[in-house]
Amino acid sequence: MKKFSRKEKEFQSREQEILNNSLNLFLKYGMDKVSIERIAVETGVAKGTIYNHFKSKEEIFAHLFIMLSERLIRRVQELDESLPVLNQLKDYLSIHIDFAFTNLKEYKLYMNFQHILFNSNITPELQKIMNKNEQFLHKFAEKIMQKGIDEGILKNMPVKNLVCIADGVFAGVINSSMNGYYSSTLKDKKELFSCLGEILMNGAVKKQNI
Repeated sequence: MKKFSRKEKEFQSREQEILNNSLNLFLKYGMDKVSIERIAVETGVAKGTIYNHFKSKEEIFAHLFIMLSERLIRRVQELDESLPVLNQLKDYLSIHIDFAFTNLKEYKLYMNFQHILFNSNITPELQKIMNKNEQFLHKFAEKIMQKGIDEGILKNMPVKNLVCIADGVFAGVINSSMNGYYSSTLKDKKELFSCLGEILMNGAVKKQNI
């Protein structure tokens, strides 16, 4: 295992501090309203110090997306693939619902990554990692659903359509629960996500298997 020098440890510590402060600012004000200057003030460093670590706020966002997506991927990788397909599907949904429920604002930020994915301020290397992580989660869901279709448990529809629809409905519910009327009137977000999971399951599963 590589041993880091004190200077390298301090650099890594500062970088994590920048990421943490940026995340808090993005969650509070939205990425568009947060500047590198604001991040520098929040971190208590000069603007040039931020640029020593990241060349733009879009690059900071990319690192945050990677951090959040890898946290979600680790949860998904723990899923027991030896279970019956319906149990796998329920567990997969539960992981996303739990992740969203316990990190609601972070999850909304995570879902907005497409807005900056092809931004010129993000290196091809970071774009590749972001795409890889997003594709892993989609392909994992597609694999479970395809198995369910093959076993005659799920409705025989194009699997990419099923995942895309589920993804869109999930994203829409997240946005609705955090904006306007529903942000103040929906008191029990956990119950909301439970209803969402049930609706998604009932929409994909053949009636005799419900």
